[in-house]
Amino acid sequence: MLALAGCSPGSSASSAPTSLTGLSAYKAACKGTAVPQAAAYQGSGPHPIAFFLDGSNDGDGTLSGIDPDWAAPGSWSPSDAGLIQLVACIDITDNTRSQDCGAYSVVPGAAGRTRVTLQWQNYTISLHQAKSGALVAKPIVLVGETGNKCPDTVQPTSSADTYTAYTTLSATQIQQALNKYVA
Repeated sequence: MLALAGCSPGSSASSAPTSLTGLSAYKAACKGTAVPQAAAYQGSGPHPIAFFLDGSNDGDGTLSGIDPDWAAPGSWSPSDAGLIQLVACIDITDNTRSQDCGAYSVVPGAAGRTRVTLQWQNYTISLHQAKSGALVAKPIVLVGETGNKCPDTVQPTSSADTYTAYTTLSATQIQQALNKYVA
């Protein structure tokens, strides 16, 4: 499984952790801060990796910690936190593309309707060496997947006149984008 938690680029750098008791210690690399106790990113792969999603305080450092449907090659996953060599920081921004999905019933059979818009999201992945905090490659921008269709159902608040559904990033997209750095 891949590692995914929260990071926010542009924040002021903080001190690196003095011990590695879990994957969350690697969030510092998202700010370009070195994690000196981390394993070096060198030689042939696989290079164990941790992922951090902007604004997320949840998760266990793996993609499955954020979304149980996300899986990744087992060789990408660390058997313990001290083996992490790479940190991927994922930031989410709105894309200019949107689609009007029409009106949906708030409660099936109810007269109330909510207008739904599908908003494409951009996901920018910044890949850092854990030990130094240095960027490994230019940031990679991916557009979330939906199968190019509006959602079958939505769960807006009962008083909402409008609702925005967002595209999501898939584990397959992440694997394809980062495979040459990790595998």
